[in-house]
Formats: sequence, C-alpha cells, structure tokens
Amino acid sequence: MVLSSPAADDAPRPDEPGWLDRLTAILRLADGGIIVLIDQAHPGRLGELVRALLPRNAGLEVHRDARRLATAEKGAVVVLWPDAAQVRWLNMERPVVSHREIRLVLFSDARTSAALAHGAVDFFHWISHRIECPGGPWMPAVRTIRGAVRARARGVAWWGEGFAEALEAALPGRPVSRISAALPYEQLVDAVRPAGRAWVEVMDADNPFRLRRVAWALAEAGRRGRVALLGPSTSLAGFWPAHARPRSPGAALAKLEAAGAARAGRLAALLDLEPEALDLAAAMLRGGVDEGVLEETAAQAEDGGAALACLAAARGIAADSRSPALRAGVPLVARGSRPANGQDWKSIHSRFREASVNPEALRAVVERALLVNDGEVAERWARRWLERRPEDAEALCALGKALRARRQLAAAIDVLRRAVALYERQPAPDPLRYGDALKQLGLSLYYDGTYADAAKPMRRALRLLREAHGVAHPSSVEALARLNDVVLSDGKYAEAEGLLKQAIELRNTVAGREREVSPWSLLHLGHILVEHERFAEAEGILRTALELVLERKEGAQATTDRVHRSLRSELGQALLGQERYAEAESFFRRAVAGFGGRDAEIPLRLASGYGEALAMQGKVAQAESVLRRALEGAGGRKDLPFYTMILAELGRIRIGQGRYVEAEPLFQEARAIEAQAGRTQSSAYVQSIQGLARIWLLRDGRSREAEELLREALAIEERSIGRDHPALGELLSDIAEALLEQRRFADAEPILKRALRIAESAGNRSGVGALLAQLAEVQASMKRRDAADTVRRAIAELSRELGADHPTTVDATFKLHALLERPS
Repeated sequence: MVLSSPAADDAPRPDEPGWLDRLTAILRLADGGIIVLIDQAHPGRLGELVRALLPRNAGLEVHRDARRLATAEKGAVVVLWPDAAQVRWLNMERPVVSHREIRLVLFSDARTSAALAHGAVDFFHWISHRIECPGGPWMPAVRTIRGAVRARARGVAWWGEGFAEALEAALPGRPVSRISAALPYEQLVDAVRPAGRAWVEVMDADNPFRLRRVAWALAEAGRRGRVALLGPSTSLAGFWPAHARPRSPGAALAKLEAAGAARAGRLAALLDLEPEALDLAAAMLRGGVDEGVLEETAAQAEDGGAALACLAAARGIAADSRSPALRAGVPLVARGSRPANGQDWKSIHSRFREASVNPEALRAVVERALLVNDGEVAERWARRWLERRPEDAEALCALGKALRARRQLAAAIDVLRRAVALYERQPAPDPLRYGDALKQLGLSLYYDGTYADAAKPMRRALRLLREAHGVAHPSSVEALARLNDVVLSDGKYAEAEGLLKQAIELRNTVAGREREVSPWSLLHLGHILVEHERFAEAEGILRTALELVLERKEGAQATTDRVHRSLRSELGQALLGQERYAEAESFFRRAVAGFGGRDAEIPLRLASGYGEALAMQGKVAQAESVLRRALEGAGGRKDLPFYTMILAELGRIRIGQGRYVEAEPLFQEARAIEAQAGRTQSSAYVQSIQGLARIWLLRDGRSREAEELLREALAIEERSIGRDHPALGELLSDIAEALLEQRRFADAEPILKRALRIAESAGNRSGVGALLAQLAEVQASMKRRDAADTVRRAIAELSRELGADHPTTVDATFKLHALLERPS
C-alpha cells in the first residue's frame, strides 16, 4: 500500500474554505485503508474536526497512543494525534493500517510532522492526502468573551497569550486601547472612561494594590463592561476568567480515563480540550452520569462545556468549573468556592452613583481606601467629600489620615488640627470620632518626630475613649498603646513602663471574664509587649488570645481568619525574640498560609520576621525567597512600614554568604529611604548603617569609616533603649572589631568589657564566649598578663555554649593558644 506523494495542489491554502468537507469526501470515497495528514494542526480545531466526522462515522475513534491502532475496529475511522516519541512504532507497524482497513486521520502539528518525515520514512510515504489545518483562535475563549458581553459582565480576566485574536473573532472590528494599572490614579480614571463600543486592555495589574485601584477607577469612571485585565494577580468580582490554553491531549485523556471514560479521546475533543469542561466531565463521570449521555450532550451543542454545565446543574452536581458555568448561565460552583457571578462590584458602582448626590456615601469609599493604606485614592475621595461639606470634622479627619498615609505630615497635622477644633466647638461631640481625631493628630505629630507635642492629644484621646467606652474597649487599648509608643520615643522610660504596667493590669483584670474580653484587645496587648521586648509575657497573653478565639469561634469567617493570622504572626515575633527560631518559623508559616497564596497581601512585618526565623536556622534560600516575594508584593511602595527592614534583612543574608557586592546596594537603599523620610533614629536606619559598616570592614578594610558609622548607630540605640540593653552587644562587638583592625587595642578593651558586662547580665550568656575571645586577643596584643586567664575563660565558655567539638570552638581554641605562644 505504498501511495504516491500528493500533488502540489492537494493541500489547500489555510484560508481556503471547505477543509472539513474535503476530508469527509476523501474518507467517504476511500476503499480500504488510507492515511490523511492534517498538517499544521491546531488544538483548537480538533473538536471542529470530530464534530464534522461523527455524524457519518458513529464508531469514530480518537486516540493519542498510536498503539491503539492495533485494536481498532476493522474499517474504522480513527483520528490520531501522534506523539513524536512513537514514530518508530508507526514505521514498524504501518501494515496495521492496511490489514485493518483503517481510515486514519493524522492530526499532527508541524513538529510532529517533521519527526514523522525523518523518523518514520516508510510510514510517511503511505500518506495519500495532505490537508493544511487553518489557524484561528481557540473557540472556548471566543465563546467566553461573547458570553461576557451578552451577560453584561464587568469584563474578562485574561491569562496567557491570544486575547487580541480571540476578541477579533468574537467581536470583529472593535477598537481597543491599552493602558497600565501603574498609572497615577487620576490618569487611570480618565483612561478607563467609557468610549462607545471600544474595549480597554489593562496591563500590569499584577498585585492586589494595583488590581484594587483598577476596580475603583472603573467604578468611579462609570465603566461597566468591555474591559480586559491582562494577566492580573487574581480576578475581580464580576469579571469572567478566560484564557486560550487548551489542555494537552495526553493530560486530557488521562483525566477522563481516570474517571472511567472508555472513549476519552472523543469526549475530550468534543469539549475542545477545555480544562474546566474536562474537569466538569470527570466530576460527572465520577458522579455516575453515563459517558454516552455526556458525549451526546456535547456533540449536539455548539458549546460542549456549557451544555455539560447545564446538565450538571439539572442533576445537582457541584463542581468548580466557572467558565462553562458562566457561559451556560447556571450557578455551578463547588461548596466553599466563591460565587461565579460575584455581585459585590455592583455595590461599588452604586456607592459612587450615590456619592454624586449624597456626600455621606463617600465615607464608605474613603474608609475602604484607608483600610488598605492607599493614601492617594483616599485623599482624592476625601477632598470630594470636603467640597460638599467644607466644615465636616469627620471629612477633615479622613483627609488627614490620607495625607499621613502619603507621608505629607505637615499638611496632615494642619488638617487634623482643624478637625479637632471643629469637634471642640460642637456642644456634644461623638466621643469615638472626637477621640479618633485626637489620636490621628497625635500619630501625625509622632511620625513627624515632635513627640512632646504628640503626647498631648494622645492623652486627651485616651481619656475620652475610656470615659465613653471603658478601659477594655479596643479603641481604648489602641490609644493606650499609641501613647506608650509616643512617651517611649520621647525618652520618658519611667512613664512608658507605667503605661505598660497598665496594659498588663488591664489584661489581668479582664482575663477571667471571657465573655467581655476582645481577642483583638489581647492581641494588641501582646503586640505592646513584643515591641518592648517583654517576649515571654507577650507569649502567654497571645496564647491565651489564640485559645479564646478557638473556643468562641465567633464572628464572620473573614474576621476569624484575620485574627488567627495576626495572632500567629505576633506569636512568631514573641518566639523570635526568645531565639526559639524553629517554633517561630512554625507560627510564621501558618500565618503566611492563612493568606492562601496571596503573597502580595502578606504584611511586610510578618515577612520580615519569617525571613529572619528561617535565616537564623541556616535556611537561607527559603528566607531569601520569602523576603524577595514580600518586596515584590509591595508593588514598589517603598514608604510602607518594614520595607527597609526587609532590605536590611536581605543584606544581612548576603553578608552571611560573602556576597558583599550584592549586599551593599540593599543597605544603601534602606539608608537612603529612611534618611529621605527623616527617620534617622529608626531601627531600619541603624541596621542599614551597621550593615554598611560590616561590608566596609570585612571587604574593603575601611575600618575608620566603619567605626564612624557604628558609633552613629550606637548613639541612636543608646538614646532609644538605654546604655545597658542586651541588644547593644552586637554593635559594641563590631566597634571593637573596627578598632582591632586599626590596632587601637587600648580603645577596644573598654568597649569589649562593656559588651561582656551587658552579655553576662542578660541571663542567657549568649555570645559571652565570642566576646571573651576578642578580649583575649586585645590583651595578648598589649602583652597583658591577664590574657592567659581570659583565654581559658573564653575556651570554657565556648565549650559550654557550643560544645568542645564544635568547629567554632576548635578553631577558636587553636587561635587563642597561638596568641599565648607569640614571642614577647
């Protein structure tokens, strides 16, 4: 059965109509076995081909595995999507086509056709006809776009390539504009305003912050459709998910065969290899629906996936197959999944419509923007609120919050003073709102560095809130915590201690009255203790709060999840402070898991703690991944709290790996951000200059410049936490190292003795051995008699801390003995 090669005109042009008519005619007229090559095959055309052949060929077989030809019915029509790995088998077993009189249709892409031509030469010569498969978009994607328009959906959320081709096929001639979600908000609103039948493609909505802004801009502009989000981080409510990525033939057949399908190839083709439709078919097969019913339903409909969704809905079968269900217009979502049509976007539009006539409605949209710390959007809406209500104290307070979120502190302070003045003129101001205005003014002054001025409104806010709501109310507890931060920053340590004791007494007072205790209050108390390094006390309070939440299980699920995440994160911080890194990692990991893979929503403080816990256990690659994802999730917003802390933590990891060239820019960036914001007394600033000093010392030998930076860091820390705080030990040790490099032994000795005294008084004696080793080197260099005694103490301490056989102990022992053997 060796047939001649087809004539040159045997392969119609791709744009020539009737390729399927030509194929069906060839198969109908064939007498015995025949091979027809559908070349340049596109997966989107497989379903079309099978639908064309099925009416005249009820026994049509569709296979991926060429070995199935050996068991095909005699005289059957078989569509084979050949695997390039099976060309050898096809070449050797080619007689099976003639022996079984198979009318074989090879649905082959260009790569596989080339493999057949070179690796199965004899088999390839048996091909009697070649038809080139026309290109075109994948039909499920086209149907989804059309369905979204018919359903007046908000738009489509598109992943992958091919949107332009699918849109042109679905809605020919529609004009399209493309914009970036990274535009300033005001420009974004203008860019998405409706323009007749034109579509708008939105790129770069690759994190929740930008995606949220797009949603708000669409609502504010009044646009209700004809929007495509290209590659968003997730979909938005009211948007139909869409893509042009059919499942591979092998994976499609495996999915259906695992669910019990006997003719998996036919059913997969009738469903156009649509992943969501295939998953639905598999669920229905497992649910007892006959395969013949599924096949008949899909074959008789233009949209097989939508037809199966209607059938599943009628039979009460639940499955998370949103695209087919949306096209069918049926509610077919698995229990616990998000509703397919998502109506909450309509409420956003309605709020904007209401806000145009009712200024009070703007409160909700301003609060939503403030909740996610989007100061630019909050300011825009707050100013609109004020345009309609110029003397509204609450609107002024909202504007002040927005300005502070944008780091415009002077403007925020001025606006908040006006808000407070308006409340003071009212005969009976609402204590909660008045107290909030005072608290916001205090916070703005605090961030501006005027701590003494900040304390006054904070005290008034605390008094007001306690009188109105009691000491255990969350607003009172937060005001207490904020006042504590202010007085501590102002250097009033005795008063800060007293405020902290009030917080602890508050916890002891309400701990026995579980019905009246707010887990949020206990969480905030725990946070206060963590911030003041009362880690063991914080751990006890936070564990109590976690048990309380688990026992009561009250409130909406979203609120409960938020409490769990926050408690686990704060417990991780408490354990991290106690150097219980493995336990801290466990709590951080569970807190991160609570975000369900939404990396961009993970708070930077949580990511910073998680990264540190991993790094301290030597899990450097994991730590770096966590910190890098956190920075990416911040969306370039370098003003966010803990952004610079994460940069510094990444820098420390690089130093530990000896990657100084990569570490230095991270510390430089962190230092510049903090300095530009006027936060030259912050922990992040201290860590950045300490990191730079270490690089200059370890890599460049710039010991004098390193010393200057380290002394600057020490002065900041001494003002913040006192001269005898355990956290100073590392800085003192670094300064001593810089002095040793300069051979200033007499200057280094008192620094090391101070660090040693602090470490020994800390209780756990961590790091004492290393400090004694440094001190011994100093004393030996100065030919001091007490060097030998210090050497013995250092070796004994290192052996106690790490073990006598630990590499660090062994190395230090060798070096210390060598010091004593130096010739005098």
